[in-house]
Amino acid sequence: LALFGLGEERLRPRLVVGERKYIVAVTGVGASLMAAFALAETYQVSHDAGIISPLVALLVIGFGLSLAIFPFHFWLPDLAEMAPPMLVALLLGVVGLSAVSLMATVFQAMPWILSSDRVIGLLMGVGATTALLGALLALSQDRLGRIFAYSVVSGTGFVLAGLSTADAVGSMGGVLAALSQGL
Repeated sequence: LALFGLGEERLRPRLVVGERKYIVAVTGVGASLMAAFALAETYQVSHDAGIISPLVALLVIGFGLSLAIFPFHFWLPDLAEMAPPMLVALLLGVVGLSAVSLMATVFQAMPWILSSDRVIGLLMGVGATTALLGALLALSQDRLGRIFAYSVVSGTGFVLAGLSTADAVGSMGGVLAALSQGL
């Protein structure tokens, strides 16, 4: 975030908007994932099925904000358009790949999350919607930073759809898609 201050002075007001949106997103990621992991620990002890729905909701919010999955992609276009290119590459490459790795680890450590067809359908639907919407929004843009941001949103939708299949081939496809996107 310290690199945000290096932008041109005439672009500063729009850059501040991107900074604020990103800070809100990162705060939401931390709060959602910490609450989700606390609920997961509670489920491991009590096996109360009523915990699964809020747990999945918190994971969707946390990973949705982290990976800019629809409808949590609000921060990425402004950031990609206004921030220095190296900062954008760092955030989308390293941070995005780390979030995908964490999501894959969570699904592997807690396979009961993906044991419900309803949850798998929800995640696949969100992934497909994100992929399609990101592609359509990328086509409608005329600024390179925003085109790049929405193409990342689209690619992340494919990653989510692959990881949510709950089988080895789909998960490997999601991880490889994330790796190629990060590079």
